[in-house]
Order: sequence, then structure tokens, then C-alpha cells
Amino acid sequence: MATEEPIASHPAFTATTTGFSSSIVSAAGGAITEGDSSVSGGVVFNADGAFVKFSKRANNNFFGVQSFLSPRVSYKRIYSSTTVPTYGSTVAYIYASPRGSPPTVPTGRTWLLTALSWQNNGNQLSNSGQYQVTEEYLSSGPSGWNNVIYYTA
Repeated sequence: MATEEPIASHPAFTATTTGFSSSIVSAAGGAITEGDSSVSGGVVFNADGAFVKFSKRANNNFFGVQSFLSPRVSYKRIYSSTTVPTYGSTVAYIYASPRGSPPTVPTGRTWLLTALSWQNNGNQLSNSGQYQVTEEYLSSGPSGWNNVIYYTA
């Protein structure tokens, strides 16, 4: 699974990082400030320093690029419990690493519990017995899940 992320959020956008040969800004021909025609560069930033666009002068086919695909990993944990899980205190929470044996993700990425379901495998009438619980997690993009939008575990 992959999701689309803004190109300016790429870990190698402004600096060379492990696994990348150069920064995206360098590979595109350098940076210019919007409206400054005296300098040549392929990446346009506004006066506040926010990315605006790749110019027609951008090297390496960056002109028009606005986003990139960020591969994601999903992890499903299935286990037995004698009690019903508490929905409100777990879903939409960020975890550095979920319980169980999740796959290893690159540094900086975190996990978000996206779904929680359960099935009563015991006495259906008294709502007691053995429950099969399923937790579903999704890894974040390179910068982790936003802890202002989602809860922190």
C-alpha cells in the first residue's frame, strides 16, 4: 500500500539523507524565491520559505511534481481476550510500536491504530466468554503521524 504525500514532506527534500544520493532541491537545480528572476533555480519558495512549485527550469523532470508515493505497511494483530476491548481509548492512537510482532519500519515512522473489531466466541446470550480481537495498524509517512490530530498512546 502507498499513499500520496506532498513533495515538500519528503525526507530528502532539502537535505541529503541516508539512502538518497542528493537532496531534491539540489537535484532540481537549487532554490529561488518567488518573483526573483535574477537567480536561476528549479525550486520556487515564497518569501516565508514555503515550497511553491518546481519551475520550468527544474532539472531531472521535476517540473510539475507536487507529490510522491510513500509506501506504507499495515499490521493486523489478532488475539484472544476474556473481556471486550475498549474502543474509545485505543482507536486513532499513535504507537511507536504496536504490541505483538509488527514489522520494523524506518526511523521516524509511527503506527496508527485504524480499526478494532471483536467477535464473541463464548456465550452469546450473556455476552461473556472468549473474544477474538483484531487490531489493525497503519504505518505513517516519513515524519510520523501528527500528534495534534491523533491521540498519543
